Amino acid sequence: MLKAGVGQYAWYLARYLPEITRPDEDLRLFFFDFRRRAGRISELPSGSPLHRCGWIPGRVVQYGWKRLGFPPYRWFAGTADLYHFPNFIIPPGVPGTAVVTVHDIAFIRYP
Repeated sequence: MLKAGVGQYAWYLARYLPEITRPDEDLRLFFFDFRRRAGRISELPSGSPLHRCGWIPGRVVQYGWKRLGFPPYRWFAGTADLYHFPNFIIPPGVPGTAVVTVHDIAFIRYP
């Protein structure tokens, strides 16, 4: 299944970031796959530094983050020097520097 928008953006990051990462850098690509629909993941080069989390329902995590600020993100993805979130939200409990991509701000006007 071909993704659109943010899914497409994230897929291309996962596809090409490993190619431009220096040998002295440790790149880990982490994603939630709550619905077991990872789609084009099989098209990534073998050996991609990909880590999938699918052991907890997404609605449980989303509820916890929105209402309680819990559980901490590091429980799922571990610790890193830099985190990038491609979909305008930085979850709670990120124990380092975080960068977020905001593709547009329509969600503010049309929540």
